Amino acid sequence: MPPQKLAVVVGNDAYSTAPLSGCINDANVFNGVIATRGFNDAKAMADVLKMRGFTSNTLLNANKAPILAALNGMVDCAIPGNNDKFIFFFSGHGSQVRDASGDEADGWDEVICPIDWPQYISDDDLRAIFARLPADATLDVFMDCCHSGTGTREIDSNITIRSLPPIVGKKARKTKAKTKAIVLVPGLNHVLWAGCQDGQTSAELIINGQVRGAFSYYLCKALTATGTRSQMINYVCAKVAALGLSQVPQLETTQAETLQAPFT
Repeated sequence: MPPQKLAVVVGNDAYSTAPLSGCINDANVFNGVIATRGFNDAKAMADVLKMRGFTSNTLLNANKAPILAALNGMVDCAIPGNNDKFIFFFSGHGSQVRDASGDEADGWDEVICPIDWPQYISDDDLRAIFARLPADATLDVFMDCCHSGTGTREIDSNITIRSLPPIVGKKARKTKAKTKAIVLVPGLNHVLWAGCQDGQTSAELIINGQVRGAFSYYLCKALTATGTRSQMINYVCAKVAALGLSQVPQLETTQAETLQAPFT
């Protein structure tokens, strides 16, 4: 059979703590972009969590359990040898928690924040799900959220930071920001597109009359054009920098995938 193209797209605005305004906009625009790339709806979705191509469930809130169920359902659809294409897109708050598994040198796990925060989904949770993908499958993960855990604060009336403070009640460490937009990780079984470095914050602001994540806005622009992943992330980085923001979007992948166009 031809390769499947399946996606889970999440945009979370309605947090009880520090609500956001641009994440559903990000998800809706991204959803439209990937529709032009063959990721078609099984059923029209009008709510926060959209799942393309493999489910007809409509969910009012993107809580932890539905997100994990959607991701597991997507991975369960993978067929070895079929060269399937998968997407996970998340726009919302990010934070950090103390590393419980001992696999983080700095002692912190990066997490994404569902609507039912302080429930969270850690990088370990995602890694365990993605590890079940067949070797020939391709997964692009897009995250427009903060990984620094420095707290939610408004810089000015037009810019909001997408970060919630760590559950432990202390600000997490600030790591030295990397300057490279592309980080090669040999053997990585997915491609990570991050809105910022793990020691930085991701911003949302008004762009062309709509509240959007800076990373998501230019990412969607890049995805509507032709080009390699390397060319796309460099374009996004240049556009985000031109806004005067300190965040540096990043692509983590293998050398071969930097030279490929996504979703092909």
